[in-house]
Amino acid sequence: MVEQNRGVKLDLDSLTLDDEATYKLFSRGETTAIFQFESHGMRDILRRYQPTRIEDLTALNALYRPGPFRAA
Repeated sequence: MVEQNRGVKLDLDSLTLDDEATYKLFSRGETTAIFQFESHGMRDILRRYQPTRIEDLTALNALYRPGPFRAA
């Protein structure tokens, strides 16, 4: 859809996972419209935790949305 709507072809294999500017954006909680990171609570956690790597985002996402831990 990015290519169709913006004329930019993304090569997913060449995307870097250590972009400092991206982690600063997450650390400021500027994640509106980013799936799984857009709620007020998640943005608050991002500002408090200050993620600096993909593993931080993965862990925060898993801990904030613990669906498998719900009581049956």
